[in-house]
Amino acid sequence: MRSYRLAVALALAFAALLHFAQPSEASEWYAAIEDTAQGPFTTEDLRAQELPPDTLVWRAGEAEWAPLGSFAELQAPLQAPAGPPPLPGASTTTVDEREYFLDESGSASAPLTRDEVAARLADGRATPETLVWFDGMAEWTPLSETPLAGLLLSPSSATAAPAPATPTVKAAAPDPQNLLPGRWHAELHEQIDGMGQPIVLTIQFEFGQSGDFTGNASTRLDLSAQGMFEPVDMELTLQGRWSARPLDSNRFELHTQGSQVVRLPALQVEEREEMNDYSTFDILDPNTLRDEDGTVMRRM
Repeated sequence: MRSYRLAVALALAFAALLHFAQPSEASEWYAAIEDTAQGPFTTEDLRAQELPPDTLVWRAGEAEWAPLGSFAELQAPLQAPAGPPPLPGASTTTVDEREYFLDESGSASAPLTRDEVAARLADGRATPETLVWFDGMAEWTPLSETPLAGLLLSPSSATAAPAPATPTVKAAAPDPQNLLPGRWHAELHEQIDGMGQPIVLTIQFEFGQSGDFTGNASTRLDLSAQGMFEPVDMELTLQGRWSARPLDSNRFELHTQGSQVVRLPALQVEEREEMNDYSTFDILDPNTLRDEDGTVMRRM
């Protein structure tokens, strides 16, 4: 039940938090340039140098030198594109140039392209549960929860099945109104402007038989890059009504209507957003669902 409104509520709460946390532009920085500590620089001066993100920097109050890329205020603003945007209807597909590593019986595979992973899915050497890692990930993650999840819906990744020896009766499509009631959990990753790392929330949902739902999550934010050296607890709660309708044999549309609240108790910050959202889910199995953004929700 991922929603752009969740990102909006988190962004509003984070903006309020920065009111308390934003460091002064007069901060004096030192940078390790050509193996020499150089400075002091103001934030603007250091940003203007466009140093590599792995350049080590330090300022008063920091416990140790840290990569420039870990400080949001040192990131250069994105430049506007030099040319016009793509024409309506033009393809905006980007090439996935990552190198992926797969778990092969406890050992990491050689680096693989997206096409090579697709070939392994096609011949059965990889499955949706195969653990995957690529540069930038914190830990190994099932393939179905990574950018490779799109391959699972690609005809080229489907393994050809032999024709059945005898006629079979097609199983009836599950009714989402009967499938959803119960407790579920999902891990959400939300990138918020002003934070170097995504916010990761493990959120628990409960869908009632009568059409009501609740959700809750909590996490601890590391805001050292914003000048706050004590972590800040964040709480998220959702509640409202739900309904679902089947789209085909393994997909359904979920409608949620209600409210979501983000709280930062230590700073007495609370942001509330009303929601009226529609999401599409694939039914991977009776206990596993995946939305259009690739977020996987599992029954508890």
